[in-house]
Amino acid sequence: MRIEREICRRVITTLPGDRRIRVLTGMHRSGKTQAMKGIADLLLQAGFTPEQILYVDCSRQGASSLKDGGALLFKVRGMARSGSMLALFFDEVENLDDWRRSVETLHTQFDCLVFVSGNHAAFSWSGDDALDSRLYTEVPVWPYSFREYRQALAQEDEAASRQDGETDEAAARTGGKTGEALMRQGGETDEAEALRRFIRYGSSPAILPLHFAEENVYPFLRDVAQSAILTDVVQRKMLRNVAQVMMVFQCLTDNLGRALSAKVIAQFLKEQGGSVGKDTVYSVLKALNSSGLFVKVPRYDLKSGRALEANEKYYFADWGISHAFLTPLSSEDERGAWRRALMENIVCMEFLARGYEVYRIQTFEEEVDFLTFRAAGAPRYPQFWQVCDRLPTEEVVEDLIASFPAAAPAGARFVIVAETDPVRGDGNDGADGIAGSIGSIGIGNGGMQLGLSGIGSADQAMYLKMRLQEAGIEWVSFTDFIAAPEL
Repeated sequence: MRIEREICRRVITTLPGDRRIRVLTGMHRSGKTQAMKGIADLLLQAGFTPEQILYVDCSRQGASSLKDGGALLFKVRGMARSGSMLALFFDEVENLDDWRRSVETLHTQFDCLVFVSGNHAAFSWSGDDALDSRLYTEVPVWPYSFREYRQALAQEDEAASRQDGETDEAAARTGGKTGEALMRQGGETDEAEALRRFIRYGSSPAILPLHFAEENVYPFLRDVAQSAILTDVVQRKMLRNVAQVMMVFQCLTDNLGRALSAKVIAQFLKEQGGSVGKDTVYSVLKALNSSGLFVKVPRYDLKSGRALEANEKYYFADWGISHAFLTPLSSEDERGAWRRALMENIVCMEFLARGYEVYRIQTFEEEVDFLTFRAAGAPRYPQFWQVCDRLPTEEVVEDLIASFPAAAPAGARFVIVAETDPVRGDGNDGADGIAGSIGSIGIGNGGMQLGLSGIGSADQAMYLKMRLQEAGIEWVSFTDFIAAPEL
C-alpha cells in the first residue's frame, strides 16, 4: 500500500485546465517513482481503467521493450483504439531513446495525459535546448513532509508486526544487529519517537527500509550524495575537478543556513587553504542546485515583488545528508549556529513539500528567515516566518518584533519556537551518533552532541507569547508546525 503524497493530489487538481506534460523532478531517491504511481492510483479512483494507463520504467535497470520509440508508438496506438483518454507515465525518461521526440509525438497525436520523471539536472531549463514551457511544466518532488513520513512509518511498523508475528509492539530490526526499541502507543510509533527519527535521519523515502540502523543509514546517504555529485555535477555538467566540487559541497554543508555567494565561498575556501576561483564556485553551485541535493532560497524584494540573485541561502533537500558529511564542531557558538540552521532546514523543506514558494528577506534594517506564498492556485498572499531553536529571551523577542518589515500585515507574521525540553541520549554512540526527541535535536560527531531545545519556564513562555501577540505576531510551537495538517 502506497502512502498518499501531497504532491499527487496537487498534480491531479491542475489537470482539468492544464494538459501540459508534467515533468516530475527531484534528487536521487526522493520518491519520484512513488509519486508517479500515486498519481496513477488517483486517476484509477477518478474513473480511469487499468487499460487506459501505461507505466514505462525507462531506468537502466528497467527491462521494458517500450524504451524503443517505435515499439512505444505501436503500443500507444493500440491502446488509443478504445477512444478513451490515456495516461502515460515514463519513469527516468532520460533513458528513453530520443525521449523528447517520442514524448512530444505521443502528446500531440493522442488524447492523453503525459507524465515523465527524472533528476532535475537531466532536463534543460534554459538556453536554446530548454524545454518549451508551452508543452512542459515542472513538478518538484521533495522528500517526505512529516505528515507523509508518519504515514510511511506507520506502514513500516505494520509490515514489521505482520512479518514478526507481533501485535503489541514492533521490533527495531537492523539486519541481525542490536537496534533501538520502537516506542509505541496504541500500536503505532510514538509521535515523539517519529519526530526524533525524522530529525535524526532525514526525510528520504528510501531510508525507511533500512530500519534506522546508523551503520546502514549514513553510508547510504553518503552514497546517494556522492552518486548525485558524480552523475549530475561531474559528468553531466562537465565539472571534472572532483576535489573542487567536493570542497564547495563541504563548504555548503559546514555553512548551512548562512547567506552565501560565489565570492564569499571562494574567499572562505582560500582561507581554509583551498584554491577555487569565483567563476568555478559559481558553476559548481549552479550544478549542485540542479542536482537536487540543495535548495536555494533567494532573497525577495518586497518593493519590486521579485527574487534577487545575490546572497542566497542553501539548504539540503534531505538534511540527513548533512549529518553524514558534517565536519566536527568544536565550540558552543558553532554548535548553536548549526542547531539553528538545522531547524531552519527542516522548516524550509516542510514548506516546499507542502507546495509553498519560499524566499528570505534581508535588508539593512530587517531580516526574516522565510517569506512564503501559498501553493499555486490558492490566494497569493505573503506570510513572514522567524525561526527560534530555543525559547527566546525578552531581548530576543524585542529583536524579533523589530525584524519584521513594516509591510508585513498583522495575521501574517509568525515565530516558530522549539519550546519543549530535550530528551537526550549520551551522544557517544559512534562517529555520527545523534540523539534527540520532540523539540530536541542532538547531533553527535565523535562523541559531541547538539541539542535543539526550549529553555525557560512555562511562565516565561506565556509572557513572551503575550508580548508577541501584542505586536501582532503569532507564536507557533515547532512540534505544532511540523505536525499541522495545514500551515
